[in-house]
Amino acid sequence: MGLKVESPVVDWSPTCLFNKQLCLERLLADSIDLTLQPSGEPKEDSGDISLPSVDLPLGLVVRDVNLGPFTLNDAKVWDRLQLKAQGSGSDWHLQNLAFVRDDISIDASGRLQTRGDWPLDLEVGLMLPPPYGADWQLALNLTGSAADLRVKGQSSGYLDATLAGRVAPLDSALPAELIVRSSRFVPAEGLPKT
Repeated sequence: MGLKVESPVVDWSPTCLFNKQLCLERLLADSIDLTLQPSGEPKEDSGDISLPSVDLPLGLVVRDVNLGPFTLNDAKVWDRLQLKAQGSGSDWHLQNLAFVRDDISIDASGRLQTRGDWPLDLEVGLMLPPPYGADWQLALNLTGSAADLRVKGQSSGYLDATLAGRVAPLDSALPAELIVRSSRFVPAEGLPKT
């Protein structure tokens, strides 16, 4: 295993411990490169994913996480990751989670519980590279749980539409249903309008 972190900064407030909180003021890194050695054992079909219950005995306040490019075994995971959040026990409030990789960016905020099926209520904005044209944006509301995720939202730019559906992201079969309603859509330049 190898880990290379360029220009790391960790700043935390020990006085927060008097209030039964761990306060991470800043966690910064220009870049992170992690290399893991293969286990040598053949990969087995892992089946469904199960999430652990996370119930911290003290509060956690994350004021500023800003991490530059992260690679895992020379494969890019992200170009930038930013996080501001707080919570205690199993209840979490994401004030801002921002993820950028190439031409894809994701911003999320909302509430999450790290117990049971991990109930959540998140507002998510995505910017995707369109097949043609200037932009493609999605504004989504994710509700339900990590096991049974309900999606509602709007798509604009490349595809002007409303979206509604559900997905079971922890199920190895990944059952999903999505309804897309659009008054007009041209999937590629040169095709007639529908």
